[in-house]
Amino acid sequence: MEGTAPSATAAGAAMLRASHLVLDDEPKVFTDPWALFFLDERRRLMAGDREAMGTDITRASRSTVTARSALTEAEIDSFVENGGTQIVVLGAGYDSFTLRRADLVDRVTVFEVDHPNTQASKRAKLRDGAVAEPTNARYVPVDFESQDAERELVQAGWRRDLPTFFSWLGVTMYLTDAATFATLELVAACSRGSAVAFQYSVKGSTVTPSDLDIRDRASVGIAKQGEPWINFYEPQVIVSRLFTAGFSEVDDLRSAELEQRFFAGRTDGLWWPSTNGMAIARV
Repeated sequence: MEGTAPSATAAGAAMLRASHLVLDDEPKVFTDPWALFFLDERRRLMAGDREAMGTDITRASRSTVTARSALTEAEIDSFVENGGTQIVVLGAGYDSFTLRRADLVDRVTVFEVDHPNTQASKRAKLRDGAVAEPTNARYVPVDFESQDAERELVQAGWRRDLPTFFSWLGVTMYLTDAATFATLELVAACSRGSAVAFQYSVKGSTVTPSDLDIRDRASVGIAKQGEPWINFYEPQVIVSRLFTAGFSEVDDLRSAELEQRFFAGRTDGLWWPSTNGMAIARV
């Protein structure tokens, strides 16, 4: 991310969610009717371009973006049903949770944390579209590499003494290991009942050669956008480090499990790439 420009990868994730609705088969893995709203004209056209969105790179990316959101939202629903009232979306980008989930407006407060440039862009799109910001949304501008996320959250009204669910999707691969675990240790120090769902880039023997080839080719284009992937973890290592950080329970969801849960029987070529990991860590 350079200058005052918003994150290109955040816009790319919204484009992938929009493309899933336009191009992929039923049933949808995840439905985000707001995704098109946040796109500029170029990305809006690309989202519906079957040729551009039919490559192995775009299908792998679309698969990951939709399934990670579906998985995390299911965890959030369980958290709320058990009495949770605080949700923090780290690296929110053009997330539409508060816009889609009006049923929760009186039950939860949602803190959207993201780089100031991207957050300003999202709020401007809402204003330009005459869309009122949800009353339960709190916007927290944070640069993870240079600012204290906890301090900014507290100033926005977040309470450490209340259980919190943290959603952290599509972010850790862009951060240093130090910044990643500083945030995870913040979550681990929260009150009992808190949890985090996060995505990470996988390295090691569990990655298939074909998926690794797709990631290697995709990484070239991502780096050209000024947001290179720099952080990778072996699953067994990150699980061990999560327990060391203070979490009492960790679910490391492997590709075979996610493939069966979200993509079994599909005919549109979507799958869960072994280069991506999902972890649910509970305090």
